[in-house]
Amino acid sequence: MPRVSLTLIIAVIAVAVLSVNAAPEGRTPLSDNVSGELEKGEYLVKSTITVQEGEVLNIHAGAILYFDHYAGLDVYGELLVDGQPDSPVIMTSVNDVAGSAEPPQAFDWNGIKVEGTGAAVHLRHTHVKNSVYGVNVRDPAIRAEFMEAIFENNGYASLVRGDHTVLTSTAEPFTAMWNIEPPKPDATVSALRTTRDSDDWGGNRHKLTIGAFGAAALGVIVSSVSLVRLGDNHKRYIHNTEEGNEDAAAIYRERMWGNITMGSVGAALTGIALTCIGVTFVFDF
Repeated sequence: MPRVSLTLIIAVIAVAVLSVNAAPEGRTPLSDNVSGELEKGEYLVKSTITVQEGEVLNIHAGAILYFDHYAGLDVYGELLVDGQPDSPVIMTSVNDVAGSAEPPQAFDWNGIKVEGTGAAVHLRHTHVKNSVYGVNVRDPAIRAEFMEAIFENNGYASLVRGDHTVLTSTAEPFTAMWNIEPPKPDATVSALRTTRDSDDWGGNRHKLTIGAFGAAALGVIVSSVSLVRLGDNHKRYIHNTEEGNEDAAAIYRERMWGNITMGSVGAALTGIALTCIGVTFVFDF
């Protein structure tokens, strides 16, 4: 009987130890070097995991990584966390679950460290919570992208770049891009934009320029003709005045005023047209 009792006690202790070390139901354990794809689901990180140089770890939307105490994620290769607005990726403490014996706290896990010449990190719609350093980008030359990333309840800092802490607001989306060129526009869009610009040049500016030159030419003609007729009518006005023919002189005087009016109209038209021509060279249409 004592032997049976001792065996039973040992069995109970073994089951208890295995239960403590085993991952909770539904969580996939992660350890050592990791790369490839992490699909949507729950993962338990018992010790620090590493993305080696030349490797890529892609974490898909809806994935939740629970980190045990002092565990973390070291990135020497490329980390791509591709969360979505309605399905973010969450990296948090193992205690960040309902019914946990201990509430989640800052400093619960180490956070994400990005280091090395080949390292890169992309956090899109990602929540990083309850760590020592949320993300520590060790070298300012490292490629890093943050799109609507949220940092919350991290100990020393939520985001560090080199020797400097980057200012973030708790639980507020953070977006930044370091050492990454923005995506090039689609070739089709560029072609359409070029065509449109060409059409605008041949349309708006070209038409306005031609119209302005035509108006300027017309204004010059009107002014020139009016000036010639003004001179002719002025001679006849003087002649009739000297001859004492007041009625004829009055007629030529009225014509002179008409010539002056038309000349003024022509000059104004020329001025407006030349102004329009100047505008086409200053502004882009």
